Amino acid sequence: GRPPRVRGFLDEETIDVGVHGPDNLSDKFTSKYLDDELGPRYAFGHGGGYGRFVYDSPTVWSAALALDQLIDGMTFDVSIGLENIGDRTADDVIMVFVEDPVSRQAPPVRRLVAFERMTLEPGERREASFSLGQDALATWFTDVEPPRREIEPGELVVHIGPRLDRTQGLSVVIDAGEPRI
Repeated sequence: GRPPRVRGFLDEETIDVGVHGPDNLSDKFTSKYLDDELGPRYAFGHGGGYGRFVYDSPTVWSAALALDQLIDGMTFDVSIGLENIGDRTADDVIMVFVEDPVSRQAPPVRRLVAFERMTLEPGERREASFSLGQDALATWFTDVEPPRREIEPGELVVHIGPRLDRTQGLSVVIDAGEPRI
């Protein structure tokens, strides 16, 4: 084939990008094209089906718990209502994610902690409820010996909805106290 440049020299001192390629080949999480947006093509949970659903605002039974109460078995009870506004029976998956905006160790941005699949008839309305306890809210810490799961006091954001990009957030608070196993 024809070289990418008609004039000039192609030697070791002058490198043509058409021959050499982009300089970020080793960085596999960056777009090689300027017009591509970074990130996934579809949000987590995309492609749920043909049904159409309307979600109410989520509610939480108690927005604050003491760390000792959480460890002793109390939970944050979160619920959300949904209605099938389509003309056919359809399934939807309601997902619950937890975000810890202030943590001593960088956790995942949002962790999937619960989900439920619901089948609704046309026009049917139901409520999905989730109990988030110690297992759902603990974070794995590797900066301690031995590594373990702990619950840190502070504010957490609970996101609930059908897809990662269509969730509604609620703020819950774990009152102060020393982190316990």
